[in-house]
Amino acid sequence: MPAVVLPRSLAALVPGVERRTTVEAATVGEVIQRLDERWPGVEDRLCDAGPSIRAYINVYVDGERTTRLDQPVSPDAVVHVIPAVAGGAGIVATGREIVDWAELDRLVAVLAEQVRGEYDAMLAITRGGMVPAGMLAYRLGIRDILVAAVAFYDDTGAPGPAPTFFQFPSDPLLHGRRILVVDEVWDSGTTIHAVTQRVRFAGGIPTTAVLHYKPARSVVPAVPDHYVVATDAWVVYPFKAGR
Repeated sequence: MPAVVLPRSLAALVPGVERRTTVEAATVGEVIQRLDERWPGVEDRLCDAGPSIRAYINVYVDGERTTRLDQPVSPDAVVHVIPAVAGGAGIVATGREIVDWAELDRLVAVLAEQVRGEYDAMLAITRGGMVPAGMLAYRLGIRDILVAAVAFYDDTGAPGPAPTFFQFPSDPLLHGRRILVVDEVWDSGTTIHAVTQRVRFAGGIPTTAVLHYKPARSVVPAVPDHYVVATDAWVVYPFKAGR
């Protein structure tokens, strides 16, 4: 059966909605209908009277964006439903998105409101996650900051065969603790997924938080717990020297 990943905002609006589920369906329209049968009100949130997918709702089938309710869905497909406003920012088109320091501060502020809660420590993923993690730590009042030194992409943006861990917290620092895992972007998801797996293996309880999420590029069986912007663009951050 197709797997369906729903946004946190929908779960907040429709009681009982699970963020990840499976349904018997052969098209996107049937996926939405099955969801509405299970949780009445879902279809109204996702479709207008046409019916058609609402303009502010983005649907991805196996990483490909679609606006068609008759879009075929295979039994092993993964369907992502993402609001065009995710925590205060919109879907960004394919291309390059330049983030300056003011925009970075705004993104971190939005993320801070999403993740605000009780954590025992923050785990920053190098290199890209270190600056957002520091800014986020100030907003959340977190002082216990751990570091996962991991490399998957080289300086040209090319991925390696697997994430390489240069440094990772010892198990006692993670065991039984609520860990906020922070990175700047969830691209393929390979790095942050590997980090969260290691946190779980150590007995920790990870919550993931990123500024940008790329559902069309993600290759892992997970989604961010928190993100600000869903995008198809190459994001350039002010702390990466134009890369």
